[in-house]
Amino acid sequence: MDKTSKMDRRVKYTKMVIKESFIKLLHEKPITKITIREICDLSDVNRTTFYAHYHDQYDLLRQLQNELMTEIVSYLNQHTTDRAGTVSAETLEGIFSYIKEKAEICSLFLSDNVDTNFENQVIKLFHEWCISTWASKRLNSKLDMEYIYTFSAYGCIGVIKKWLDEGMVKPTGEMADFVIKMTSQGLGSLSQQSIFHT
Repeated sequence: MDKTSKMDRRVKYTKMVIKESFIKLLHEKPITKITIREICDLSDVNRTTFYAHYHDQYDLLRQLQNELMTEIVSYLNQHTTDRAGTVSAETLEGIFSYIKEKAEICSLFLSDNVDTNFENQVIKLFHEWCISTWASKRLNSKLDMEYIYTFSAYGCIGVIKKWLDEGMVKPTGEMADFVIKMTSQGLGSLSQQSIFHT
C-alpha cells in the first residue's frame, strides 16, 4: 500500500471518529451547547486535526446533512413515479426502508437538538422532485400542485417523525400504504377501517 492510500484511509478513519463523537454529543444536548474541545476529547483527536477538516461544529453538521441529502437524491434519481404521477408504493416503501436504515441520524436531524434546516432541505428536495414530475404529466394547475404538495410534505414529515419516535414499530410496507392512502384519497379512505393492517 502506497503512502497516499495510507493517508486516505487515515483521513477517512479520523473523519469517521469525529462524526461519530459529534453524533453522540448531539443525542445528549443541542448543538449550541457543544464545543470543539468536547468533540476532540471524545474522538481523541487534537484541535489542529479537527480544523483540518471542519471550520467548526456547524460546518461539521452541514457536511453530515449534505452527505445524507446526497444519498437521498441518489436514491430518488433511481426511481420514478407511477403513471398517475404519484410516488409508487414500491418507491415509498424504499424511502421508509432507507430512513429505517439511517434511523439514528435521521431522527437526530429531525430533532430539536439540531435545527429545522435539514427538515427544510428534505421538504425542498421532495418539492422540486414532485412538482417537476407532476408538471411533466400535466396534473392539476401549478398553484393546485403547490397546495397539494405542501399539505402532503408537512404531513409526511410529521408521520416520519412519529414513526421514528415510536421505534419504527409499524413495517415499512404498512407505512408506505398509509401515506399513499392519506395523500391520494384523504381521511375518507381510512374512516371505515383501521389505519394500519391488523
